Parts: sequence; structure tokens; C-alpha cells
Amino acid sequence: MKILRFPEERNLKTQVKDLVVEMSELHDTLRRAYELIYKLEENLEGKEEHYNEVLNRYCNAVGTENVPVEYFEYASEGLHVDADSGDIIFTPWDDEQDDS
Repeated sequence: MKILRFPEERNLKTQVKDLVVEMSELHDTLRRAYELIYKLEENLEGKEEHYNEVLNRYCNAVGTENVPVEYFEYASEGLHVDADSGDIIFTPWDDEQDDS
């Protein structure tokens, strides 16, 4: 009498084990990606604050109307466009101004 083995790839236990390994690797990769995104966001936030400060000084030096429009692309605060006139209004918050 010959005993046939159930094919290993059809064994549910094996499939579950393989999927656990694969899912664990994917979750670990996703966790590392989130950590990297968090670090990038922190870095960008600091750069944006510095950029806003430098842009504000530049606007004060040359006048907002003389600043190329593309310089405002990365301004993260104080930038408004008047819908009627199309004018760009750059009014950054004062450090002493209360945000409440």
C-alpha cells in the first residue's frame, strides 16, 4: 500500500505560517516608512519656519510686489491671494502675536 502525502503548498498550516512571515515583513517595512516620513516632516517643518523668516525679511527689503511669485510657493503661513484682484498678500504672523 502506497501512502500519498498531501501537497505541502496546499497545507493550510504552511500557508498561514508563510503569510505570517510575509505580513510581519510588510508591517515592519511600513513601520520604518512611517518613521522616515515622521522624520522628514519634522525636518521640513523646521525648514519651513526658517524659510518663512527669510522670505519675510526679503519681502520687507524689496517690497512684496517685487518678489517673484514662485518664492511664495513654499511659504507655509501668512500667504493669501485676493480672489478679486489676484494680488498676493504676504503677512506672516508676528512672533509676539497671540494665536488665540
